[in-house]
Amino acid sequence: MQSLSQSHSVYRFGTFEANPGSGELLKQGVRVRLQDKPFQVLIVLLQAQGQVVGREEIRSRLWPSGTFVEFDESLNAAVKKLRLALADSAEQPRFIETVPKLGYRFIAPITAPPESIPSAGRAILGSRGLEETPGVIEASDLPRRELSSASKVSAHPSKPFQIIAACCVVLAAAVFTIPYYAGNSASPGQIRSIAVLPLENLSGDAQQQYFADGMTDELITNLAKISSLSVISRTSSAQYRGAKKSLPVIGRELNVDGVIEGTVARSGDKVHVTVQLVDARNDRHIWAEDYEYEADNLLQLQIEIASAVAEQIRVKLTPAEKRHLAESKPVNSEAHEAYLKGLYFWNERTAEGLKTSIAYFEEAIRKDPSYALAYSGLADAYDVSTDYDLLSPRDSYSKAKAAAVKALDLDPNLAQAHATLADMKAAYEWDWMGAETEFKRALELNPGYATAHHWYAQFLTAKGRHPEALAEIHRAMELDPLSPSINAFAGSALYMARKYDDSAELLTKMIGKEAGYAPAHYFLGFTREKQGRLVEAIQEFKEAVDLSGGDPSYVAALGYAYALSGKQRQALAISRELQKRGATEYVSSYDVALVYVGLDHRREALNWLNRAYEEDDPNMNFLRVEPTFDGIRSEKRFQDLLQRIGGSR
Repeated sequence: MQSLSQSHSVYRFGTFEANPGSGELLKQGVRVRLQDKPFQVLIVLLQAQGQVVGREEIRSRLWPSGTFVEFDESLNAAVKKLRLALADSAEQPRFIETVPKLGYRFIAPITAPPESIPSAGRAILGSRGLEETPGVIEASDLPRRELSSASKVSAHPSKPFQIIAACCVVLAAAVFTIPYYAGNSASPGQIRSIAVLPLENLSGDAQQQYFADGMTDELITNLAKISSLSVISRTSSAQYRGAKKSLPVIGRELNVDGVIEGTVARSGDKVHVTVQLVDARNDRHIWAEDYEYEADNLLQLQIEIASAVAEQIRVKLTPAEKRHLAESKPVNSEAHEAYLKGLYFWNERTAEGLKTSIAYFEEAIRKDPSYALAYSGLADAYDVSTDYDLLSPRDSYSKAKAAAVKALDLDPNLAQAHATLADMKAAYEWDWMGAETEFKRALELNPGYATAHHWYAQFLTAKGRHPEALAEIHRAMELDPLSPSINAFAGSALYMARKYDDSAELLTKMIGKEAGYAPAHYFLGFTREKQGRLVEAIQEFKEAVDLSGGDPSYVAALGYAYALSGKQRQALAISRELQKRGATEYVSSYDVALVYVGLDHRREALNWLNRAYEEDDPNMNFLRVEPTFDGIRSEKRFQDLLQRIGGSR
């Protein structure tokens, strides 16, 4: 009797192909995520060639050693997962029909070489490892552009940060000395932490990837507003696109109780979404549902899904959360489309992607001037424009603040806009009290918003409130464990708290697993200098310069280290280079000052710091706590600067 693992037959139905030999389900030639048991059930049904396959027959082949109770639950879960992968429905089946009290039947036409299709009930399923799953749909991204060199915050990781996360989480527990919120701390059966994996694009059009990603982002945002539920942020969950890992493995790596996965299929004005919730601790299926909505009512769809998840896991909702999940505001469908595209390019974290996202957010606003989320997205894009060397701090601030204020005028309960406004109040206005009020409001509205925790940690670090800052960045790491920027700032926060050994340990482990992230080398360079390991500091700064394509901040740091090592000629050359570049591109006066600090040219350093103040340079935020300025901290002009930015309070 021929095992299907040895068979070369390929079963074709609709736009799908099932290959028993490779254990793959393909849609239009692209792999679809489907675990082992659901795939085996599919093969059994395909072999039957339209005949009913009884539940007992399926049990004898696929669950020979299981109890009847385990089998019933497992088969039901497998069929639901199979329907999810096929975008099928139990009520209106296109592929798999439930025959009451008997079993299942595959009802779609099947094409395959006749001689390769075994008779029903005769073939033996090929063995596949239980932890093995075919890859997820890897639809190609939207058309890419030639990208400019990455800036210090836009360096794009070349591979997932799963291992980094494990290192950082373990290290955080030791370094931060605060209670660690473990997602799997829930009692058996409870779901208190969730990861939403990228919804798969089943539209048959790779250009629709932005739409599936946008739907994922919005679902995460809605769920993160539930205070009693911990939701992993997009940056981390997105790393699992195409990962050949079982849901329990993903759950362990992200330290969550449950995983949500699903598909999005768009056809004309109709959007078909299937989602399922799985207990990641035991791979037990909890809930699945199919939704079909008009494209102009997608916000209601997102709220309905979030409400269903909350109901299934029985989390406690506050009155405000109940109100939020019971209402949605109508949005122009074309504006929403432009917003999702803006979100897609914003998430690229590149200079070119940022410029493209701004154009799409502005288009969304033109389509619907009352669309608060579009203004919030625009505010976020402008807020980081300085980091990507696209705008001066003053231009970035004015544009970002106007957009954030408008967003809050339209929707006072928009957590993203409160967080962005808080960041600007701290970075550009040095309005510390106003910034903290906005941060707290953002986290009250969306306690699972990792970016708000990250930015609040930066604020607290700048104020010298280090224990609070470390607690906040730790919470950000819990919510977004694979985020390179959050993990790198954790190292920086430890450095500014004068915990140099802890900072070096965290950053070294991060770089050991992902060496291509420039900011990690940049922060480690300063830590090595304070540890008295100047040669290593220079090497780290050189690495940051190379990886970033010559980012001015990293070049300045190298000049600072050269000066400390006695290489004054090289340091002065870097100072002149930065000032020359400043005539044609934005170069921070704060960075030029750093080189003069290394040279111990105090007057020049203070002159450039004063210029940075006049330019509203957000780097001035950290003047109170930055160790590199300890040598000039007692200078009267330095103390005057601290007073002007409120950094001495």
